[in-house]
Amino acid sequence: PTACHIAKRLLSQLIETSRDLENIQMIYAFVESTNIDGIQFYKMMGFQEKATLNNYFPTRASLTPNAIKLEYRI
Repeated sequence: PTACHIAKRLLSQLIETSRDLENIQMIYAFVESTNIDGIQFYKMMGFQEKATLNNYFPTRASLTPNAIKLEYRI
C-alpha cells in the first residue's frame, strides 16, 4: 500500500471512531499552506478549508510558517 492509501485508512478510522464518541464534534487539520497535495487530501476526505493562519509553524520546523486550517464536522 502507498502512503496515501495508509493515510486514508488511518483518517477514515479516526473519523469512524470519533462518530462513536459523544464528546467529539470536530476534527481539525493544520497543513502548511504550500502543501497543496496535503490540503487536497483532507478536502478529498471531507474536510473544509476554514482559515489561513499566518506564522502558525516555527520557521525552522517547516518550509513556510503559514498554515491552512481544515475542519471535519462529525
